[in-house]
Amino acid sequence: MKKLKLQWISEIIGNEYEKWEKGDIVLLEAQTGTGKTLFIEDKLIPHLKVHEKLLLICNRTNLKRQLKIYLLNRFGQEKLIPRDKNGNLLVEGLDKITTINGNITIKSYQAISDDILDQQYFAGGYLNKCDLSVYDYIVCDEVHFLLADGGFNNKCRIAHEELVINYSIHAINIFISATMENVSDSIKSHIKKLDGYEPKLFEYNTGIDYSYLDIKYFNNNLDIIINKIKNDITDEKWLIFVSNKKDAIKIESSLGTKICSKIFSGSKSIELDSILNHCKFEKKSSCHNKGLG
Repeated sequence: MKKLKLQWISEIIGNEYEKWEKGDIVLLEAQTGTGKTLFIEDKLIPHLKVHEKLLLICNRTNLKRQLKIYLLNRFGQEKLIPRDKNGNLLVEGLDKITTINGNITIKSYQAISDDILDQQYFAGGYLNKCDLSVYDYIVCDEVHFLLADGGFNNKCRIAHEELVINYSIHAINIFISATMENVSDSIKSHIKKLDGYEPKLFEYNTGIDYSYLDIKYFNNNLDIIINKIKNDITDEKWLIFVSNKKDAIKIESSLGTKICSKIFSGSKSIELDSILNHCKFEKKSSCHNKGLG
């Protein structure tokens, strides 16, 4: 097996996270599979003092759900995971859980923007629904989302202003991305000196190495992909991301529901339950609409 030119996040940071102070900025460029979630779960969260709070911001709904399930299990609160009488996950109930163990809050960038808008237009400015000053750690996962989706999602500007431009001086601000070069300049340009303390900038990079991927290109013809899957006699599985539901429906219809499942945003299925609980899908192929997050 080829050794990739990558490092684990826990290796490159070591115990240096113990030196981070409130107001500091941490930029973590981490390729997928280098342990960024593991670092948060096994290093950062156990490092929290009794009185400290952590806000973890994600860009995908199902990632939030996976983190909630993991943390509820970790803290011995698995009974709080809402399930029906057959043991199937009830995602609506899981989505209502926002704080775990009393000090870990999981939100999406969309929720941050919505809270700010609610505060401005419905609370008359008297209710602060997005008070970041209460957190000691603010972790912005996949932070490139704020710029990547900003071209068609106006709410990204609101979250960007709150989290990057007016970042919390009361917290250690951690920004994580596999494409940090797209957002690092914006983050660095807004670092501000504080009374009596000059925030430090910590930068870490796991390295980037995608040489393990066997990249192939298809023309815009679903039939080619469908036939490839039909003719695949190995035990390998296929994960197909599509831009619209019609394509997902066509793929599932052509392959049959025994080997293929489709998952849309807001959908319920045994396959989705398997992904959330076990981080894998069971069937030969799983077709996801890109709005799944």
